Amino acid sequence: MARPKSIDDETLLESVRATFLELGPSVSTQELAKRAGVSEGTLFKRFGSKLELFQEAMRVPRVEDQPWLEAMLDRAGKGDLEEHIRELALGLGRYIDESLPAMQTIHRHGGLSSEQIRELCGENGPSQLAMPARFREYFQREMELGRMRQANPETLADMFIGAVVRHCHVRLYFGDFIQEDLEPFAARLARDFVFLTAIRSTEEQRRLQAAK
Repeated sequence: MARPKSIDDETLLESVRATFLELGPSVSTQELAKRAGVSEGTLFKRFGSKLELFQEAMRVPRVEDQPWLEAMLDRAGKGDLEEHIRELALGLGRYIDESLPAMQTIHRHGGLSSEQIRELCGENGPSQLAMPARFREYFQREMELGRMRQANPETLADMFIGAVVRHCHVRLYFGDFIQEDLEPFAARLARDFVFLTAIRSTEEQRRLQAAK
């Protein structure tokens, strides 16, 4: 009878990922194994080589698989608009908070080709286009449903995504210069974004429709 695994692959990869993020891609397999509570032999047996282990542990999650992105279009026209925008800012911000350090660590690896780096960072294929396209469609639907003023949805998507990315970037790399955590930032962004874009009364909606 085969011996059961003392630690499952997912838990092992979580530990390895945390160590790579903290100590960088040059950390020894001895240190990776020690922190994970396994032997070096276990790492090599399950993942083949340190490079293969790095690639498996550091792959950036696909943005298309994020629950907040998948549910975005279904929420158009329903519930409180400001709350929806706040939750989108939180979802995007948490995704960026997870992705940026991983991307930085991937780019520091000296043994990866440009193609391997792009693949690990999700920079190949439709992933880089999926998120802005979904935001554009969401804002377009809210306009068509009469909850947002008519504007270029691509511009709105660029503004919204850009604001969240900038906040996460500054907080990660220049944390001493920004005191606002993600949750209060998301609330502030949602409040101001809705103030600038939302149709707040039936009278305003009629006026805008007449001006078309």
